[in-house]
Amino acid sequence: MIAAIREWLAERAGRSQAAHEIKLLSIGYFTKEQAAEQQNERLKDKAYDRGHGQRWYEEGHRDAQAGRTLSSKFGNTDYDFGWIEGMRARHKQGFRHETLDAEYERLVRLLISADLWPSFGIRT
Repeated sequence: MIAAIREWLAERAGRSQAAHEIKLLSIGYFTKEQAAEQQNERLKDKAYDRGHGQRWYEEGHRDAQAGRTLSSKFGNTDYDFGWIEGMRARHKQGFRHETLDAEYERLVRLLISADLWPSFGIRT
């Protein structure tokens, strides 16, 4: 029981840290390079890392649903995966946008294995 509580607290701390990083990067308080330098040692804890990554994923998905991308500003892989999934959902609804579709294709080609590209609507 205590282990489950510790894991929940670590995951919550990871989500809070990610939210804090997102806020600071969004307002331009520091750059993605500075954020990478300040990587927290706690990311080695699986529960903390899971919470941290999930919060970034949710932010990416939310941005895709809103029709924007901050991928180049954030430089976070979890954000990019969330954004890809959000755009994939928007494409299924018929959404198309020249600039966002180009970013979608770039990220899919960068992060997804080439044999899976057709399932994301990307031609090889």
